[in-house]
Amino acid sequence: MNRWKNLDKKKKIFLIAGIAAIVLLFLTAMIFMVLSGKEEVVYEEAKAEYQSLQEGISSDGSVSVGTSDMTFDLDISQYTQGESDFSWEGEISQPAGGMMGEAGMGGSSQTASASSARTLMIEEVLVSVGEEIQEGTPLFRLSEESVTAIREELEQDLSDAQLDYEKQSTQQALTLTEAELEKKTNQLYGQYAELSYQQSVEQLQEEVDAKQEEIAENQESLTQLQQELSEAQESLLNNEEVLENARYAKDNTDKENDLYNWLVALNSWEDASAVKEDLESEIESLTEQIEELTDTIETAQLELESLNKELETGTVTAEAEKDTRLYQSSNTDEIYSYTVESANLQASQAQDVWEDAREKLDEFDSYIVNCEICADTSGIVTEVLKEEGDSISGEDILLTLSDYGNTTIVLTMDETDMENVAVGTKVNITLDAYEDQVFTGSVTEIGDASMNSDTNTTTYEVTVTFDEGSAGFYEGMTAEVTFLNEESEKEVLCVPKRAVTQREGKSYVLVKEEDGSMQEREVTTGISDGVFVEITQGIEEGETVFLASKA
Repeated sequence: MNRWKNLDKKKKIFLIAGIAAIVLLFLTAMIFMVLSGKEEVVYEEAKAEYQSLQEGISSDGSVSVGTSDMTFDLDISQYTQGESDFSWEGEISQPAGGMMGEAGMGGSSQTASASSARTLMIEEVLVSVGEEIQEGTPLFRLSEESVTAIREELEQDLSDAQLDYEKQSTQQALTLTEAELEKKTNQLYGQYAELSYQQSVEQLQEEVDAKQEEIAENQESLTQLQQELSEAQESLLNNEEVLENARYAKDNTDKENDLYNWLVALNSWEDASAVKEDLESEIESLTEQIEELTDTIETAQLELESLNKELETGTVTAEAEKDTRLYQSSNTDEIYSYTVESANLQASQAQDVWEDAREKLDEFDSYIVNCEICADTSGIVTEVLKEEGDSISGEDILLTLSDYGNTTIVLTMDETDMENVAVGTKVNITLDAYEDQVFTGSVTEIGDASMNSDTNTTTYEVTVTFDEGSAGFYEGMTAEVTFLNEESEKEVLCVPKRAVTQREGKSYVLVKEEDGSMQEREVTTGISDGVFVEITQGIEEGETVFLASKA
C-alpha cells in the first residue's frame, strides 16, 4: 500500500490503463473461445519424410458446375400452305441467270411455316429445384383441353397438306402455257447477255488499272524519299568531320590566353552539334516515311494481286453467265423441259410437306403421353423455368439440369506464372469443403491476354476441368489449383500441405514433442504439388506433425 501511495499521479494512471487493457484482452479472448468452440477441431498425425515431389504453381478460384437446358423439342407450328394460298400463276422456274426469274416469279413454297399462336398449357409442375431426376421422369402435366386442341389442329394440318399435294400433282399440265410464253422472252437474251458481259469485265479492269496507277505513284514517292535519305546521310557524315574538328579546336585552344579563338571554336562545335541533331532527326523522319510507304506499297501490291484474281475469275463468271443466257436464247425447247421438271419438283416438295405433317402428328403422340412431358435425360434440377398456368411452344426452355460432367474452375493467372501452363497441363485440386481429398484435372482452355493499365500487368484466364465429375460439387466452392511441372521432380523432405499454416508472411507447423505435447515451430517451405510441400528448414526427417481438421 505504501508503494502505491509513493507512485506519482501519472504513473498511477498508466498502471490502471494497463490493467484495464489486460482485462479487456482477456475477456475478448474468452468470448472468441466460446464462439469458436462451436466447431470441434481434431488432429491427424503425419511423418516428415523424403519423397519424390513435382514442383507446381498454385492459384485460387471457385468451382463452376456446368448446366444443360431441357427444351420443349416438339414442333407444333401451324401449316400455312392451305387451300386459299394455292396458285399456279407465275410458277415457272428458270435455270440460274434466267430473265424470267428476274421478271418476278411468285414461287409457291411447299413448307410449313412456324406460328407462335399454338401453345400448350401447363396444369401442374411435377418436379422441383434440387430434385434428382432420371430419363423418363414426368416433368409437367398439361391441361387435357390444350393437348386435345393442338392434336386436332395437327390432324387438320395433315388434311390440308394432303389436299395441297393432290392439287400440285394434278395441275402440272398447266405449266405448258407458261412455257410457251417463255419462248418469246428468251429471244432477248443474246443482246442482253453480251452487254452485261462487257460491263462486268470493264468495271473489273478499271479497278485493276486504278490500283496499278496508285502503286506507281507511291513507288515514285518512295524513290524520292530514298534519295533524300541518302543525301541526308551523306551530309551527316560530312558534319561528323566538321564536328570532330570543332571539338578538337575547342579542346586544344587555351581558354585563358586565347579566349577569342576558344569562343570561335566553341561556337563552331555548338553549330555542328545542332546540325547533327537536325540531320539525325531528318534521317529518322525519312526512315519512318520510307517504312510506312513501303508497307503501303506492299499492301497495294497484295490488293492488286487480289484484283487481278477477281478480274480473272470475274471474266470467267461473266463469260459463263453470257453463255448461259445465249444457251437459253437458243434452247427454248430444253428450257421448256426444265420447266416441266420444276413442276414435278414442286409436286414432290408438296408430298414432303404432307409427310412432315404426318410425322409431326406421330411425334406429338409419342412425346406427350397421358398429358405429361417427361425428361429426356438425367440430372439434378437447378432451375424450373415454367410454372402452373404457363404456356409453352416449340423450343421453349423448360428447366435446367446440373451437368457434373462439365465441372470447371476459372483462374486469373499472371503472365509470370504461365511458363509451365498450357492446354493439357495436369493439375491437383483441393477444396475447402473436402480438405482430406485431392482431385485431379487438366487445363482445357487459355483465354486471350488481358492488360491492366493501372498495374501494368498482363493476366490470362485459365480454365481447368475436373477429370471426373461429382454430384458433391456445388457452384462457388473455394478451390486451390496446383499446376504440375512434369519436368521438375526431385526427392525432398516434405509434409502434407494441410500441416502448414501461414501467418504474417511466415510458415508454421505443429510438431509432436517427445513427451507427446504439441509445439508450434516456424519452418521454411519450398516447392509444392498442391498435396505435399517441401520443408527446407525447421524440422527433421521422421518428426511427427499435426494436421488440423474440423470434426
